[in-house]
Amino acid sequence: SSALSTTVGQGSSTATFAPPASVTAGLPLTLTATILPVAPATGTPTGTVSFFDGDALLARVALVNGSASYTIASPTPGAHAYRAVYS
Repeated sequence: SSALSTTVGQGSSTATFAPPASVTAGLPLTLTATILPVAPATGTPTGTVSFFDGDALLARVALVNGSASYTIASPTPGAHAYRAVYS
């Protein structure tokens, strides 16, 4: 199973992060977070997204055009709580 959790900072922005409900062990899994400005803010958000499995940091990825992705090459079996934190 997976969890949905986002932390949004840096002005007026909204974050979208929706990990899949189920994943097949051993197949790649790509996590993507998208950050969009909230009106009246404009422009493309910058910063980084940190991807976690529970409390374990998986990666810190710079935003490119408001999105950041991280691919887990071979997820392990069992329950996971994937989350993304924007900063």
